[in-house]
Amino acid sequence: MLGVAGLLVLGSTGLAALPAPEPGEPTGLTVGAPTSTAPDPTSSTASSTASSTASPTPASTAPSSAAPRSAVLGRVPLAKAVPAPARAVATPVEVRAPAQDLALPVDAMGVDDRGALAIPLTPGRISWYRYGPAPGSAAGSSVFAGHVDAPWGKTPLYRIKDLRPGDTVDVVLSTGKVLSYRVRAVDAITKARLGSTDLFRRDGSPVLRLVTCGGPWLPEAQDYRDNVVVTAEPVR
Repeated sequence: MLGVAGLLVLGSTGLAALPAPEPGEPTGLTVGAPTSTAPDPTSSTASSTASSTASPTPASTAPSSAAPRSAVLGRVPLAKAVPAPARAVATPVEVRAPAQDLALPVDAMGVDDRGALAIPLTPGRISWYRYGPAPGSAAGSSVFAGHVDAPWGKTPLYRIKDLRPGDTVDVVLSTGKVLSYRVRAVDAITKARLGSTDLFRRDGSPVLRLVTCGGPWLPEAQDYRDNVVVTAEPVR
């Protein structure tokens, strides 16, 4: 069972710590210009002033190119409404930790059907919690997580426990830009306590978190006791 149950990273205790997914943003707004109202040709004023011998003038059916008139603003210029282009968002594609020879491909993910942070099925890949702050944000915690076990043994993420304060962690973005962080702490936090930490905070100073399982294996729970959490700060 080690190769199966040992793959859970956050477990049930991580559910309360996950913030709700954010809704998408609109890409544009179309505002219609006001239009003028033509006088009613059947009104009493129009009928009393019309000449009995005058020939009726057919109404024009061609569309007018004149700008509409507002009683308040006067003539309102016409402009074609064009939706704003979607914002290009740079997403993380790889996390590197040279001190432990780590180069971990990244998948942007949300939550699974249990409400826990989704983890890639492929050992050796890690997820970035895409509903939280992105790497390079001015505030909050950018969270990356992955499996510690694979059917053949430990994954490369197992080695994050051996990172030391001062080691460098680099995040490669989809634009090719590299963001550098420096490890501040490496903690072993029991899964029973993980939900009460600020792992998924959206405010405060910006940090990067790398998370996987650690500590002793608990046969009765078919899980590891702890989570290993690496906290790194941006290199200024």
